[in-house]
Amino acid sequence: MIKLKKPFFIAEIGINHNGNLSLAKKLIDSAKSCGADAVKFQSFSKDTLNIKKLYKNKKAEFKFDKKIKNLEDIIDRITLSKSDHKILQKYCKKKKIIFFSTPLDTSYVDFLDKIKVPFFKIASMDLNNPEIISRVALKKKPIILSTGFSSILEIHEAIARIKRISKKIDIYLLHCVSAYPPKNNNLNLKNIIMLKKTFNLEVGFSDHTIGVGACLAAIALGATIIEKHFTIDKSMIGWDHSISANPSELKTIVREGRKIYSMLGDYERKISEQEKNFKKNMRRSIVANRFIQKGKVISRKDLAFKRPGTGIDVNKIDFVTNRIARLSLKPDTILKFKHLK
Repeated sequence: MIKLKKPFFIAEIGINHNGNLSLAKKLIDSAKSCGADAVKFQSFSKDTLNIKKLYKNKKAEFKFDKKIKNLEDIIDRITLSKSDHKILQKYCKKKKIIFFSTPLDTSYVDFLDKIKVPFFKIASMDLNNPEIISRVALKKKPIILSTGFSSILEIHEAIARIKRISKKIDIYLLHCVSAYPPKNNNLNLKNIIMLKKTFNLEVGFSDHTIGVGACLAAIALGATIIEKHFTIDKSMIGWDHSISANPSELKTIVREGRKIYSMLGDYERKISEQEKNFKKNMRRSIVANRFIQKGKVISRKDLAFKRPGTGIDVNKIDFVTNRIARLSLKPDTILKFKHLK
């Protein structure tokens, strides 16, 4: 089974292709050049997504062109056919970036498995959907589970449902606030720490904020997967472009995110070899404060603390005081134990 490297960056193209394969390929190219590890799309059918009455809604404000009359027109435009999926998957393979998608019905779970996606993403809207979760789990591939809208109990139930089918499936949780965009004080990034402690699973962050700060903060809090909506132009028509990262922002997230992750290091307290080298020069040693005659009983006034820290450690001052000098010591001599009786 595929193991996601840490940190793992997902450029969420989603529906930002606007139903245009040429645009989808440009987004893939740009995501690759920004350093993303994977691109993610959304796989759905109009017939299984919404009730028919909803599609005839003409009152909603649609961020599309004038040809769009209702929600059905939008869904028709942004739905990827199965042949579209194959074309984009083949293109991603050529560009050496991982292709996968979020299935929004069970038929697309089967289809995505058939074309051999390496893992599955379950959307926040379907965390409580027993049919999609069970069908995905039956494929025995790693699962990225987004937790927007969800209570702790619902997350427990989704994980339990997966584990009843197979305890060997790798599960990755994504902390997510499913608002577009969420308010800063609703983001609750500390949930990353809580989810990891509660479920003992790898935890990432699915980001709907504007900008790069939340992603970088999430990595600092331990997120090992970052999923960010991605566009090449925030002013394009469509629902998600305005809250998506542009290429400049995605590059920053990937570049600085990898740096931050490497900075986190280990929980165990230890001194690096690099720091040990600095320590010798920056710490102080016990040195002779004035000329000390051979055979003299050394007093505190005979001693000072000065750099470098290559001699007797200053916390041994009580041990050195009242010792007898084995030989004469000039001012600023760094004391060694061999100098003492």
